[in-house]
Amino acid sequence: MPILRDGVTADSFYTPDIYIEEQVPDIPEQPAGVSSKVMGIIGQFQKGSVNDVITVVGEKQFKEKMGAFLDNFPGSKAAFTAFKRGVQKLILVNVRGAGATQASLVLKDRASTPVDTMKISKKDHNAFGNECTVEVANGTNAGSFKIILVAPGLPTEVYDNNTTPQEAVDAINKLSKEFIAENLNSATAAPGNLPKIIAATKLVGGSDGSAPTATHYKGSTDSSTGKKTGLELMKTSIEVTDIVTDTYVSDVMNDALPTAAETMNWFTYLPMSKGTSVSTAITTRSNYDTEFAHLSLGWAKSRDKGWWVPVAVYDCIAHVLNLVQDGTAGFTFADIDALDVELNAADYETLSAAQVVCMGQMLDAQRNLVYGLKSDYTLSKDPRYKQTFRRRITSLLETDLYILMTPYRSKHISKSMLDEAEIVTRKYFDDRIAGEMIQGYTIAFTPPEKVGNVDELIEDLKVDLYNIADKIRIRLLSATNAL
Repeated sequence: MPILRDGVTADSFYTPDIYIEEQVPDIPEQPAGVSSKVMGIIGQFQKGSVNDVITVVGEKQFKEKMGAFLDNFPGSKAAFTAFKRGVQKLILVNVRGAGATQASLVLKDRASTPVDTMKISKKDHNAFGNECTVEVANGTNAGSFKIILVAPGLPTEVYDNNTTPQEAVDAINKLSKEFIAENLNSATAAPGNLPKIIAATKLVGGSDGSAPTATHYKGSTDSSTGKKTGLELMKTSIEVTDIVTDTYVSDVMNDALPTAAETMNWFTYLPMSKGTSVSTAITTRSNYDTEFAHLSLGWAKSRDKGWWVPVAVYDCIAHVLNLVQDGTAGFTFADIDALDVELNAADYETLSAAQVVCMGQMLDAQRNLVYGLKSDYTLSKDPRYKQTFRRRITSLLETDLYILMTPYRSKHISKSMLDEAEIVTRKYFDDRIAGEMIQGYTIAFTPPEKVGNVDELIEDLKVDLYNIADKIRIRLLSATNAL
């Protein structure tokens, strides 16, 4: 169902899923509740395909799929920061600049004058492939050979008892997650065309290419293969809720993120370049009018690694870990040692008034002096929509309602099906009240004879939200032309 914000009919606005009209209520309450949020990072990692959305759970899986935590890969620094603070699951998109190449090794045959017979390549385009090795040895069975492939940090791959180059190529291409093989069709008669026995030898020619630009971070869709990269690739994830880049790329990329967030029902966090002043941050903020993004000033230096990471990354982490209806002003990070630009009380007030997120020192619950977030406002120029929790709960309800109805979209419209869908819908909102995510709701269902599809089931729905910072009401509407 499409989403209608501040409109009257389905033709007024377009965004996927559910129509909404938002109103400001006058009933105060106090907050509680939780939601499921997943952090996504678009950035540079040591390894990993640039054409696949990669999900990692924990540091061990990260190292297997994305490589080591290294200072020269800002994506890995952002991921390390998230894991350090307690985030468990990440959705990652790897980016590379122009000129990134695969590492490979050509294997010679056993002729008196050897010629090329096979080529082994690392699947990904990066310099990490140069650390991988190929070994050719005699196979277990007489007259056969085996190929041993090693990628650092991963289990050794052994392809044994091959009697022809093509047999080895087929086995590698079918089973390997890290390597691809090619038969170079040596003209030498068998068995002389088998690859020559060699000790473990490193692949060569892999390169990370030039530094990625906004073009690479925004990504594209290949017209011939359909493969996607960058932000376009991240849009294919159905899990991610909160998006950040690993570094400040450019204003062009920062402009693209809120647009994508509104389309995909995400929330995004915009970094600024290192050393940006308060006045520049406020000038930059004037360029935005969206409730789907934060603009985050500053970079933070970690104590244990000495790495500089954008405050936007910390801002994203705080929202993923915090209750969906709670603010993050006062959310602290014990590992931060310093900021690139230290701010004073006047700066905090100025930035907060401009709805720019920043960091500063504060006392935690144990009265330790730590760094924490000082504000939590969206970039909406309409003051009704500046509270972040308001957007987050709205997005959650939109997404959950769409998912809730998914099992019924393929079913025949019948009274029993509609009754079941109504029960499921009421239980969902009752559970949200029990968990104190919402204060209350009123709902009216479309008469069965007027329901053309299950997305038209809800005729009228009002949800009361509450928070100590602001009180809002969300009105969710269905329409007959919702699709």
